[in-house]
This record gives sequence, structure tokens and C-alpha cells, in this order.
Amino acid sequence: MVRSLFCLEPGFERTFAKAGDANGFPVCISAGNVVPLPPMGQETYIGLFGRRNQGKSSLMNLLTGQQVSIVSEKPGTTTDPVKKSCEIFGIGKCVLVDTAGFDDEAGDVGRKRVEKTREMVPRLDAALLLVSGNTFTEEDKAFADYLQQNRVPFLVLHNKSDEVALTPSFRQGLQRLYPACKVLDFSVLEAFEESPDSAVVSESLAEETRRHPVSSVKGMPKVEILSELPSEDTNGHSLAATEGTPNGKTVYEELVDALQGLLEQRGNHEPKPALAGLVQEGDVVVLVCPVDAEAPKGRLILPQVLMARQCLDLHAMPFLCQVEELPALLDKLAVPPALVITDSQAFHQVAGILPASMPLTSFSICLARQKGNFETYLQGATQLASLQDGDRILMLESCTHQVNCHDIGRFKLPAALRKRTGKTLDFLYISGLDPLPSRLECFRMAIQCGGCMVGDRQLSVRVEKLAQAGLPVCNYGMTLAWCAGIFERAVSVFNTRIPGTTSLRSAS
Repeated sequence: MVRSLFCLEPGFERTFAKAGDANGFPVCISAGNVVPLPPMGQETYIGLFGRRNQGKSSLMNLLTGQQVSIVSEKPGTTTDPVKKSCEIFGIGKCVLVDTAGFDDEAGDVGRKRVEKTREMVPRLDAALLLVSGNTFTEEDKAFADYLQQNRVPFLVLHNKSDEVALTPSFRQGLQRLYPACKVLDFSVLEAFEESPDSAVVSESLAEETRRHPVSSVKGMPKVEILSELPSEDTNGHSLAATEGTPNGKTVYEELVDALQGLLEQRGNHEPKPALAGLVQEGDVVVLVCPVDAEAPKGRLILPQVLMARQCLDLHAMPFLCQVEELPALLDKLAVPPALVITDSQAFHQVAGILPASMPLTSFSICLARQKGNFETYLQGATQLASLQDGDRILMLESCTHQVNCHDIGRFKLPAALRKRTGKTLDFLYISGLDPLPSRLECFRMAIQCGGCMVGDRQLSVRVEKLAQAGLPVCNYGMTLAWCAGIFERAVSVFNTRIPGTTSLRSAS
């Protein structure tokens, strides 16, 4: 059984090498079926939720193939959210989040645990809601409703079916409450038994086997809202649901299939490769990667790696250099680059080196396209020219790093914006995914970093909240391009119409 291992089936390697989707990006050939691969760096965040002792931590260990979460029969073992990255075949790179039970009643500490659990919801692409014993409580319903309010698709996993099997009436009752929600009968214990192929699995299995039966777990709220449901509808038709797993699949495979279907409901948060339609097979692409005091030691930053990998996926030819070596590289190339992508802070220097006709953009702007916020940022950029003295700007840095005098968001961008506008501007910084200020009306606009260290949905939900509050939002790359006087040039490579102009490109 393939659990969290990502692999190609034997015999399909050559087909994989040239197979691609409509945009030319690679796909995996699995049992003769084409499975599209998400762009490199796109992590899918999946949360595991439920009341205490519903098997969330055991499921976490099953999906990761490691003993990541502590498993105990004692309710409330998991306190803070536990995150673990893994690769799930057919889904790709995932971050699984094990959470504390949302029925924790251990005083102030319990309430804080529940708050941490609820704080994870807006950051997720999908969720698994675990229940057992054909019991769906008021706490379960309140949390399911909260998932819906945050537009997080979820499925109900009726766990511990080895002890109490899912009844047709319970399944039907849940589907009446949540028509779009699939209800899956499941047993972590049985899933472990299907493939006891590691010491970690065996240890977790032993712990799972020792847990108390569903009926004997104490301290659980038992205010059931689904009970004594009819076995027939008003027309006398049976409400029985199909039992078992189709096509001889294991319970684990059935869960992965359900997750794949769930992730199709992501809608606008579905990732889009930044270079799709811009770069073709055989194209030369130059990536300008400054190595300065802010560059991480011994490695490239993630946006640079993502764009290089996308070029390789498209069978284009990426050439990497620093700003100082760019003229020499251009002289050595037999053909002009189809596209030049630079770090946003080097826009002015790079634009001065390249011919005006050569397509130029930045890693940050590419990420804006990939993460689905391009048009929002484009509209927000129209507000830069109207900034006034005393305006407050909300700066959103999605990663956490040590700040120095070369920091783009803290020093270079504010300095460039003050210089270009000639205005006295105030800046407030929010790091990571810390909560937004309660009074957004105090700000003139917000400027978001590229967001390479957070999930697409995490970033999109934050940007949408700002837009709903009426606060214009731009991003670092577009703002720096505007400050350098090359905004239209930097965004026109994506064949988009610039707000306030009548053409795809206008003079800066």
C-alpha cells in the first residue's frame, strides 16, 4: 500500500518525462491514468478535527507513516496544533495539522486550546472531521458549521468502525445536514493492519489497540443531535447507504480518493503555475538572483527555486546569474531570452541593462499570478500614486526572519515608496499569519509580500479579508516596479490590462 510515499510506477518513467497537461506541466502516469502534478512548492493544508479521543492523532501517524503525534487513551493529549509535511500519492505535498479536541473543557487552558484549533481553520485547503460511535454532537455541528462559514470543504470520517460500524441512518442524517459532505466509514486500526510494514506503524498500532472502546470513553459531551433517524423517506424508500469500499480498495485508498474529491472544491484557491502560457519548450529564461546580505546562507530563496523548476518542467532552459554578471550572460547567449525574471529589489538595475523590448518581471509578481491574487494586487497598485502625507500602510510579511538594514519590507520598500511619492508615510508590520488589526479603516492600503512561505488559501483568505474591508492591497513586487518606474513593463508580460489604461502596456 502506498501511504505517504511519492513514486512512479515501473515502466512509466519515459512516458512521464514528456507527458504534460494543457500548459505543458508534467503529469504522473499511474496505472495508465494521467494524474496532474501540482506545481512545485504548492502545499495542501489539511486539518484533522474532532472531539477528544476520536483518533485524530492516530490518523496523523497513519498518513505520515511516522509517530508524529502522541497517541493515548487519555482525552486531551494533543494540546497545540501539530504540523507535519508529507507527500501523498495523487495529492502531492501536504501539510497535515493535528489539533486539540474542540470539546476541551479544562478551564482557561482548555479554552485556549480550542481557540488554537479554531485559528487553524481559515488557513486550510480541506478538513477531516472525525466522529465515532454514530454520535454527532452539538460540538460537532458547531464546528462543521464553522468550517462551512470559512468555506473549507470537509468530509466526515466515522472512525473506529472496527468497534461500531457506521449505520445507514447516521450517514443519511449527516448528508441531510451537509449535502455536499461525504461521509466515510473508517478505521485507523484496520488501516494500520493493512500494511504493518514499519516499527513506527507497529508501535502506533499497539497503542491504538489498547485504547478504550468508544462506549467507555469518559468526559465526552453526549448531546446527540442525530439520533433515531428514520430508515425510510416519506415515500417509503430505503435510506440505506452503500457500505464497504468500492473496487476492492483498502480503507486508506478510499480515504485518499475522498480527499482528492474534496480538494477539487477549492475553487479559486486552486494553484496555477506562474509561467503557464508564458514559457515554451526550448525557451531561454534568465533568472537574476542577487546574493546580498539578506540572501539565506548557502541556498536560493523559494521563489527562485520555484521558477527554475517550472522552467525545467516546461523543458525551457533557465540561466541563473547575479546582477553584475547579467551583461556577460546576455553576450554569451546565442538567442535573446524569452523572459527575464529578477528579484524585485533589483528592478532598476536590471531594467537599465536590458533592451526596453525584452520581457521583464519579478519573482514576486510571478507568485502573485500563481497564488491567484494578481488582479487584486493590480487594482491595488492604482492607489500608490494617490498616497498622501500621514497615510498608514499595513505591511504583511508572511514569513518570519531576522531583520537587518537590507530587509526589503522593513527598509528598502518603505524608502523607495517615500522617495517616489515624496510623502511622509507610516508603516505597520504584521509577521507570519498573525491576526490582522481590528481597525483596518485606519490604513490607506496594504502591501503583501510574495507569500512563498504560506499556502495559497492562507494567503488568499487574508487578501480577501482586506478587500472585503475596502482596503486596497498590492504586493512587494508590483510596488517596487512602480517605484522603479517600470510597473507597466513588469506586469504586461502576463498579457493583462492595466487598470486606467486602454492598452496592455503604457508609458511609465
